[in-house]
Amino acid sequence: MMSGLSRLRVALQEAASGSLHGLTFDTNPLDRETAKLRDWLGDRGSAKPPQDVIVEALRAFFQVQELQSHRQALLICFGCLDPVLPAAARLIEDGDRFPKLLGGVEAYLPNPRVFRRCYRGLLHAYFGYDSETARFAGKDNWGRLRTYLRDRAANTVASGLQPAWVDGLQANLQLLGNDPGGFYGKAFLTGQSEEFERTRAALDIHESSWLIWQLILGQIEGATHEDDAAFEQYLPGLLDLLARHPLAVNAGIAKLLTRYRACRTVTIHPGLRDFTVAQWGNPWLSLNRAKWSLVGDDARAMVADWLKLVLIQQFFSLLAADGTNDTRRLKFWERYHDSIDDMYFALGSTARWHRGTDFQDIRKKMAGRLLHLHSAGPPNNNAFIMCIGNFVAVEFGIKGNACFIFARDRLPFLLEGEIAGNSIALKHPSFV
Repeated sequence: MMSGLSRLRVALQEAASGSLHGLTFDTNPLDRETAKLRDWLGDRGSAKPPQDVIVEALRAFFQVQELQSHRQALLICFGCLDPVLPAAARLIEDGDRFPKLLGGVEAYLPNPRVFRRCYRGLLHAYFGYDSETARFAGKDNWGRLRTYLRDRAANTVASGLQPAWVDGLQANLQLLGNDPGGFYGKAFLTGQSEEFERTRAALDIHESSWLIWQLILGQIEGATHEDDAAFEQYLPGLLDLLARHPLAVNAGIAKLLTRYRACRTVTIHPGLRDFTVAQWGNPWLSLNRAKWSLVGDDARAMVADWLKLVLIQQFFSLLAADGTNDTRRLKFWERYHDSIDDMYFALGSTARWHRGTDFQDIRKKMAGRLLHLHSAGPPNNNAFIMCIGNFVAVEFGIKGNACFIFARDRLPFLLEGEIAGNSIALKHPSFV
């Protein structure tokens, strides 16, 4: 039986004689070994050193403000995000010492293999520090770091086989640009993210990195430049992305709402409505004003009208005694939903404590406008209170109760806490 070595010798002889016909060579084993070697090279010098030696190096640098060796430089580069300096400060937030670190690392530029290990630590800090929540000199230093890394990226290349992270960085220098999220957003939007995910793995970019939520916003920004039909097609997927990346939620919602309001035909979008209200709360409550200020009044009013309409529908289908059969009152008030300035819901004990999913959902939507109804007959009775111009209208869930209308400036009850569903309050004889 011919050994593997013998077969290789015969194949080489055939190649040498010019007889290549029928020669095949399985490169998969070689590819696998090359991949293992590249992985090993990628990890070498990439892992963060032990914390105790990092702390020691940081404290020494804090005192003398000079690098004593390339080993110390490496430790400090990997540790510049650690809050171990006096007052739990981070080196990247120190306006004096961090620039000195960058200046000290310059001394190792002539030795690419040493320099790129320091560079790797600084790159770790670049992706790990969120300049949007920076303290002290952190924002300026992070910007300085980005420029430093961009200008010296070529210096990480040395002779021989490169670590995987170096190749990944060289092919994706836009990561060090002013808007990496916007650059990659379009590709992610169309599902072309496999190559980037390999780069992300090689660079060890954590899920909590600012880059991840910037990529989400980049996808959303890309979608907002599409036509109405394409944008609406992307919308459900973008909402799912925001649900998984809370750091991008506020800016993402603002972009989506503003773009949706600009559509030629604006119809109710239940997914956008429910997600926005869950994140930002009721749009007409003053306590939610800060978040809703991220969009224009027209977008806020759009969601407010959607919310009012769904609350009317849910009250007469879920909280009224006749349920889905109570269509007469529902159709009447649906016509006036955009005229309602404010609305309150006084719930009896049944609706207030019901653990069903529908009841929990409607109570969340009513947050900030919930009252406790008492003295209104059966515990399943509820009241729907609408402020419309100069008047306040009160509807009850159980039929047989009239709709009471009061002058808004002479209400005989307070719209807070507990409220009586009898002649003391919601059926007070002062109705108009």
